[in-house]
Amino acid sequence: MISDEAYTTIFNYIMITILRIKKERPLLISPNENFFYETEEYKVIKRSIALIESNYDLVMDTRELLKLTDYFLGSHLYNASSSFLSNWIEIEVLTKRIIHNFSDLFSCDLTKDKFLLDGLINHIKPTVYRVKNFTELENTIEDEFKNLYPHIFADTKNALKLLEEFMGLSIPDSETAFIGMHFKAAIDRNKIRETKNILVVCGMGYGTSKLISQQIRSLYEVNILDIIPQNQLQNYVDNSSIDLILTTSMNEEYFNGIPIVKVKPILTVEDFNLIDTYSLPKYNNRIPLSLLINAVENNTDIIDREELVKQLKEVCGKQLVDDIHKNSLKISDLLNNKSIHLEKKVNNWEEAIRLSGKFLEDNGNTTNNYTKKMIESIKKNGSYMVTEDSLALPHAKNEGDVFYTGMSLLILEEEVEFPQGFKVKVILSFCSLDSKEHLDALTEFIELVKKYNFLEFLKKEKSKKKIIDKINKYNFLTKLGKN
Repeated sequence: MISDEAYTTIFNYIMITILRIKKERPLLISPNENFFYETEEYKVIKRSIALIESNYDLVMDTRELLKLTDYFLGSHLYNASSSFLSNWIEIEVLTKRIIHNFSDLFSCDLTKDKFLLDGLINHIKPTVYRVKNFTELENTIEDEFKNLYPHIFADTKNALKLLEEFMGLSIPDSETAFIGMHFKAAIDRNKIRETKNILVVCGMGYGTSKLISQQIRSLYEVNILDIIPQNQLQNYVDNSSIDLILTTSMNEEYFNGIPIVKVKPILTVEDFNLIDTYSLPKYNNRIPLSLLINAVENNTDIIDREELVKQLKEVCGKQLVDDIHKNSLKISDLLNNKSIHLEKKVNNWEEAIRLSGKFLEDNGNTTNNYTKKMIESIKKNGSYMVTEDSLALPHAKNEGDVFYTGMSLLILEEEVEFPQGFKVKVILSFCSLDSKEHLDALTEFIELVKKYNFLEFLKKEKSKKKIIDKINKYNFLTKLGKN
């Protein structure tokens, strides 16, 4: 017997399912397939579903039947006085508390491991069903797990006391061992320090994806495999080892089993928090190369400076910031009195891009064709280059119409509306001779925005000189390593 609340919930879910199938919106995933296939509930539902299919002229595939089985199982795991919804949700809350308890017991923080949380939720629900119905596991790993990982087993057993109190029943050691395997995998996953392979999938602009790549490289100790368009993803996945896919356009959570993280062009706190759930190793504080060289020079004679620099780079790797060799342009090189412009208003977004592009043309960076391409890109792809806080970053590909890498900063007193309703006041247009030379300057601009409220400063400031002073002050602090 199931409670009235459970009956109402299942009835409503079936009605929603019928409407969803009629509108050709099938389920994309099915939880705990192997477990649900073996339950009596699934077998009964499979035999009975023809009644719904014939009455509503539709077909329910296996994924729909498995999801319906999930609802039926949840409906009678508890007595009639219990709340069906609150108990099922409480299991998910309990799972988080179990992970927290295990982390404390084992002295290893697993609370941000998304794979562990998802895996345990999907495992614990069938566990509750088996324990409530006194069903024993057929293939147990209890003895092997106890012998190989006694500490993990003991801590898992202690962490599961919360679940035992919730059910009012003891959890057999055979079940504890299987749950312990989830913790063992999570411990190994969080101990691994080898470089993770990240693939960046272009949304609508290669420059935007390069920007994401640069931001990730500056914070995480990862290997950016490549930046590719979405239509090349299947071929790339078939021939590469990929740990995570970053994109601004894809809405799926997984592709061929590889997790996908959708982010914004300028990574937000929410983006970084989401990325952190995948346990990517972060850099500690990076050391400017010039500081190391100065320390050596102050204490000894350097016989071969270039060889010393080479060896320091080899030993320190990405922990070192090369501030000696100028590989690319800085923000102070590209934003100056000729490239910063303050205007009261423009009539529309096209005029804003045309004006910003003209400044690049007047400074000898591009031809008029480059400006036209920036406008066409927005018409074709939408406002993909507009980020939060009224900022647009228009750009285009160099097809022989870029003479020098450059930037133009247009600040409007009155906001202008871009496609999709985005309101913009600050427009940073840029062009790059080789698709790389602008990256340091762009990264520095983003750091100014994120750390120093630079956008709010630009919206209020009426003096080009003060804007340039702000940029120069940032550069000065960067050289000192204090920014």
